[in-house]
Amino acid sequence: MPRVDPTPKEYRGWDRAVVAILEEMRQAAGISGRTLAARAGMSQNRTAIILRGETPPATVGEIDSLAQVLGGDAITVVQKARARLDSD
Repeated sequence: MPRVDPTPKEYRGWDRAVVAILEEMRQAAGISGRTLAARAGMSQNRTAIILRGETPPATVGEIDSLAQVLGGDAITVVQKARARLDSD
């Protein structure tokens, strides 16, 4: 069985950009983090951790669940994050 590294993954540029896009989408939709969590089928605690940019970073599945509630999907969020990183 492979060993699991207990060191949490650090946030990097991609992670920060994805969090920023999700938070902007949430604010534009005018919904609370609590409502977003409920609609995405995620715990409020996990959703808050993601939106605050804390470790561990969101998985692709979590990004997609949140983005779908906000009218998008993981691909759109990643594309927007990439554009933001390219413009910096």
